[in-house]
Amino acid sequence: MALTEASEKFGKAQYIEGEGVMAFYYRLTRYVDWMVRPPDRYTFKKHYIMHLPKGIFDYFLSRR
Repeated sequence: MALTEASEKFGKAQYIEGEGVMAFYYRLTRYVDWMVRPPDRYTFKKHYIMHLPKGIFDYFLSRR
């Protein structure tokens, strides 16, 4: 994978229905591992949570 390709895939990554929350998380971490300059923890978590389906996102918010 090209160096910039990992950053692009991370930026465009979306949750895939039926994939599962943890599979999405692991896919994002794989992209981060391939990046020359990975995002900080806040950016990673924000991207992860904001790209989950609304029902799952609302569940996370309700759990504090």
